[in-house]
Amino acid sequence: MKSHIYLLCAILSIFVFTAPLTAQSSYTNSSTATVIETDTDFYMDVNDFKKVEMENFFSFIRFADSLTAGFAKNFGNNYIGLYYSGNLLSGNSAKTTVETAGTSVRQDPADTGILWGNYIAALWGNDIFGAFRLDIGLTGLGTDTDETGVNVTDTTTGDIRIGLTWGKNFGLGGGLLKPEAGVEYYLAMNKVKYSATNSDDYILTNGNLSTLSFRLGTDFELERKGKGQSILSFYYLPAFVIYPSSNGEMVIGNTTVSGEIDSSNMINGLSFRYRYIYEMNERFSSGIAANLYVTLTSAKETPTTVTEMPGSTTSVKGDTQTYFSAYVAPSIGAGFSFKVKPEVFTLNGGLSLTLPYYTYTNTKDDGTPETESKSHSWTRLTPSARIGGTLNITPAFSLDMQLSSSFGNTPATATTYDFLSTTFSIMATIKK
Repeated sequence: MKSHIYLLCAILSIFVFTAPLTAQSSYTNSSTATVIETDTDFYMDVNDFKKVEMENFFSFIRFADSLTAGFAKNFGNNYIGLYYSGNLLSGNSAKTTVETAGTSVRQDPADTGILWGNYIAALWGNDIFGAFRLDIGLTGLGTDTDETGVNVTDTTTGDIRIGLTWGKNFGLGGGLLKPEAGVEYYLAMNKVKYSATNSDDYILTNGNLSTLSFRLGTDFELERKGKGQSILSFYYLPAFVIYPSSNGEMVIGNTTVSGEIDSSNMINGLSFRYRYIYEMNERFSSGIAANLYVTLTSAKETPTTVTEMPGSTTSVKGDTQTYFSAYVAPSIGAGFSFKVKPEVFTLNGGLSLTLPYYTYTNTKDDGTPETESKSHSWTRLTPSARIGGTLNITPAFSLDMQLSSSFGNTPATATTYDFLSTTFSIMATIKK
């Protein structure tokens, strides 16, 4: 069951730390430790889309390991925003010829086949209903067949995510309440089938997994006092995880052996965030951000092995395992934005500090004898620094740039820090 739990936690971290699905971030935002925001951050936000400054339309494009682009326009009282990110085709597929008492074709087992992955989103909003955003994500979808001699391996990979989010602003005590509600369905499609070219025998491993998750919460922009403003955020992210009734099957002659799982799994995620922005004057702004993420995972699983032969079927139930984990992830950051030459160039910078993450796990097995294991672990302190800038080529065309460096220590017990990576990124924004 542990392998299931590890997959479960990895998948649910997607929902807790990257919700909503296609939350586009500007390099200004990331280089200022998520303190300062721009039109690129606003345009697909169900609560902030009206902050986009444009007369006719807004658009952006970014080339990195994939293409990311967006477009927004007002149609009377209605607002439409569109988003795309992905690769139409990726992966590799290689074939070699091996001669063994004749000629046979072998496809390299190390290849990935041809994969397809794309994210798309559409947002519609107005003053009456607020805004609705539809998200669809397709990642690593593909099939691959590898042949080695008489052995054949068929692999299916990828996942699909579909989400719907609503948001609307309400005035409250001089401030602004910005509630948000969303639902998302996730389906992982991972199967591996081993078989022989001249036989009906096969072994099938089924790694399919589906998750229904929700996002409920609000941002609250407090009433502005002087040159500073505080923004509080709280979100509750429950998720229900469903495993397939059969996680594998083996067929040898007239005998079929399959594995079944009776399971119940639940993850509760909590997200807290505080942001303070101080505008010293028209040219200089700075601020701080503090984040806390908490996930509580509970799972209970009972495996059963079913053997079917002509005239008989037997079932053997395995030990019931229960699992609980608590995960606490804090981080802080500070950033600034300085208009070196107003209307031409703005310098951005920030420092983020990922504080040690804490994880507690408890696993029980009701076998004979009963067993129980507990663990406590902490990650290391991880700082990262970014600096960037916005260059306005014309009033309608600008470049948003970022140079980022992360620090780390290897192994985790080391006391010295080294640069792990330095990356330069750039995106173009066009609006009119």
